[in-house]
Amino acid sequence: MTSSLIEHLKSKEEAVIINTTSALGFVPLATNAVYSATKAALHSYTLSQRYLLKDTTVKVLKIIPPGVQTELMTDLKDNPLAGFFYFMVLSFTA
Repeated sequence: MTSSLIEHLKSKEEAVIINTTSALGFVPLATNAVYSATKAALHSYTLSQRYLLKDTTVKVLKIIPPGVQTELMTDLKDNPLAGFFYFMVLSFTA
C-alpha cells in the first residue's frame, strides 16, 4: 500500500510514513516464527524506504510499542528462556 502512495506523498510539503513493528523482529521467538519474520521484514522494508526517500520531504518512521500481555506473552511462562527474552525486548523498547 505504501508503494502506491509514494508519488502522492512526495508531492506534499511534508509527509510521514509510520510502520508499526515489534521487538520480535530483532529477537525472534521460535514458537511464533512467522510473526517474528514478518516484523523483521517490516524493519528491513522501513530502512529501505527511509534510504530511498532520504532526499524527499517524506519521513519514514518505525514504532516498536512495548510488550502487551497477550497469548503470545502468556506462551512464554513455561519457557526457560523467558527471562532472557524479556530482557532483550526491554533493551529494544526502552
